[in-house]
Amino acid sequence: MSRILFVSDMDGTLLNAEAKLSARSRELISELTDEGAYITVATARTPATVQGLLEGTRMRLPAIVMTGATLSGTPTHSNTATSTTSRPTSMRPSTTPSARPASRPSSIASAPTSTSTSTTASPT
Repeated sequence: MSRILFVSDMDGTLLNAEAKLSARSRELISELTDEGAYITVATARTPATVQGLLEGTRMRLPAIVMTGATLSGTPTHSNTATSTTSRPTSMRPSTTPSARPASRPSSIASAPTSTSTSTTASPT
């Protein structure tokens, strides 16, 4: 059985003139999801905004947020973010070394005061 992914924008599409998801749209999204449809949204909005707007739906897929910069869990997944290759993780910025901005080792941060022929920087 083939599956189809339905991706919708929010502003000017799913959201009404008051920038809210109508009760009928919320109901349809939930019913279709319960029947096995793959439904999500793609938006420039932030994860926190999208979570609030989709509250009460039973969407199971993460939303594409911040103009595609990340994926965000739906209300049924709590407030999560994930890459396309991993399971949802906390929305807070990662504290793993690979996700931290690169910093200069202290031996490189200041210029040497003596005339040396080579300088070796060691990671801290």
